[in-house]
Amino acid sequence: MKIALIGSSPSSRWLAPFADTSWQIWACGIEDSPAGIGTSLPRIDDFFEFHANMHWPENRDCDFRFLDWLSKQPFRVWMQDQRYLKRALTFPKAECLARFGPYFFTSSTAWMMAKAMLDMEKVKGDHEIALYGTDLANSEERRAARPGVHHMIWMAEQAGITVSAPPESDIFNPPPLYGYVESTPRGRKLASKSKEMKDAIAEMEATKAEIERNIAHMQGALEVNQYHEAVQCGEPIPHSHG
Repeated sequence: MKIALIGSSPSSRWLAPFADTSWQIWACGIEDSPAGIGTSLPRIDDFFEFHANMHWPENRDCDFRFLDWLSKQPFRVWMQDQRYLKRALTFPKAECLARFGPYFFTSSTAWMMAKAMLDMEKVKGDHEIALYGTDLANSEERRAARPGVHHMIWMAEQAGITVSAPPESDIFNPPPLYGYVESTPRGRKLASKSKEMKDAIAEMEATKAEIERNIAHMQGALEVNQYHEAVQCGEPIPHSHG
């Protein structure tokens, strides 16, 4: 079996073997619908949607269009259950947890890799999982998901499954080795650079606060001055007292 898992990172997602039918194309994410920010992929065989918050008020506008789009597609759709889509297939959560434990399911890709491995264990032969559009690097939330995918890559390789990604992806960059990274020149350089930038930000924040205080003072003085301009600069009008 050869399964290509498609994430949302634009640097490599379009490099997947869409025209090669020896590969199954598994995709996930609202990016692949007109309701999202991207364009539908050329081919999808299986689609995975794990979220259960699609009817929350803050999500309804976009997700209702997404679900409508999903309901009209010919490919298989895997979800938690059928609450959002009657034809959805129930994802094998229990089997994944029993086989791989509960500690590493931090992203859709991790769940998809687990299912791919379960499917491959049932078929004799050489197997390959390819990751496209899977960087998990451009935000704190996505970086927090990387260890789960790294663990699944390791599990797949230990099971004799080939795992690959194009050079445009950095998913195969392992995390720094705790403690040991501090003894490397690059680790020390980056830590020093981070401190330098934090100190510079703190200095600018202090300057910003001082400027804001000065601005507030000058705005108050300006208001007083404008009062005098508006009220006390006219020609006095003689009038009698009495």
